[in-house]
Amino acid sequence: MPDEPVYSDDEPRTMTRRALMRLGVAGSAIVAASALVTRALSAESRSPFDAPFRFEPIPRAGSRARAGVAAPNIVERARWGADEGIRSRDIDFDETVEKIVVHHTGTPEPDGNWAAAVRDIYRSTVRRGYRDVPYHWLIDPDGLVYEGRWARPDRAGVTPTGEDARGRSVRGGHAKGHNARSIGVALLGNFTDAAPSDAAFVSLVAVVAWKCARWDIDPAGESPYAMRDGSTQVIPNICPHRRIRATACPGGPVVDLLPELRFAVAQRVAA
Repeated sequence: MPDEPVYSDDEPRTMTRRALMRLGVAGSAIVAASALVTRALSAESRSPFDAPFRFEPIPRAGSRARAGVAAPNIVERARWGADEGIRSRDIDFDETVEKIVVHHTGTPEPDGNWAAAVRDIYRSTVRRGYRDVPYHWLIDPDGLVYEGRWARPDRAGVTPTGEDARGRSVRGGHAKGHNARSIGVALLGNFTDAAPSDAAFVSLVAVVAWKCARWDIDPAGESPYAMRDGSTQVIPNICPHRRIRATACPGGPVVDLLPELRFAVAQRVAA
């Protein structure tokens, strides 16, 4: 497990009596992504602070790419069995997104039943006083992508986007102090020592490219992030959780893959 809980929210909400009662009784295709590029690692990229790693030349995100990156196939909340009666109705939304934060869940493999693992994360997080699933998207070792935090009612045949009807991104609870204007993507499992599967990495590229294109985020860049106290932090646009919190998340092997992730996402967005 990480050295602190992965689930971080700025303002945990008090659970209702009804939600507590419900918790008491509550007990596939992978979207094709760019071919994996040759891993290019440096001592800096292995640092807990994930120092920026540059590839030259680097494709840039732009308005042309914004409409050109398809959404991955997603397992909706209803399909993975979310009990909508336990989540909070207190929901915040952001008009824009600036950062994609990469996590691992730090949880053991549940005998291959990853939908059950998502349900367990949902219940345990709400039980601790948080509003909902902390992350926007979760990815299992088979490459399946699960819808995380609730943003709007399910609509038959429509891919969930993590946005409301006005196109605002639902605010997650994945990175304390950095939940506003960010999206949390979590790899299901513990990657403190082991690397994620190729299928999971391919889907991670697909999800991050989709959202970088949607919000016009430069995958290879970094920019100031405004904190609530008025200060700013310059952090990578695709950022590991450990870069902004004192935590092992998302694990060293995932941090080692971030230069490759940024490069593959930039290629996909620019294609």
